[in-house]
Amino acid sequence: MEQVTKVSIALSSMRFEKNTTQYLLQKRGKEPFAGYIGLLTGKVQFGETIEEAAARLLESETGMTAEFHVVAIKHKLDYDCDNKLQEDKYFFVVCADNISGVFKKEFAGGTNLWMSVEDLEKAPHVFDGVEDSLHWLHSPQLTFREAKYISTECL
Repeated sequence: MEQVTKVSIALSSMRFEKNTTQYLLQKRGKEPFAGYIGLLTGKVQFGETIEEAAARLLESETGMTAEFHVVAIKHKLDYDCDNKLQEDKYFFVVCADNISGVFKKEFAGGTNLWMSVEDLEKAPHVFDGVEDSLHWLHSPQLTFREAKYISTECL
């Protein structure tokens, strides 16, 4: 069976509240990785543009709309404890600007959150690379990053 690389969106937005920058994130409510915090993620469907995928993802999971721009492309390779490749994914990291609508806190897969970096650093379970992705939201240039990740069960 041929394995294929997955193409996905990793999306966040920023707002300034209570004298700090807060980021739109999600806490997973289902396995695998229940309780982990990360960006909103979803697959790019066949025939869909990155902007269309981002709009669909944001609206379906938060009830909101926005304007979108790609800030980074991340190639993530996930390995198990035996160094066997489990997943090969490209994420288009997208910033949602001028976000509007009625915020849906709960969605089928978990909870939507607005968090500061300081609060994120205190969280017990955060997906690898989230802080890098949030940093890229502020970058004026497109970033490309490749990284290999070994399962946390191996550590």
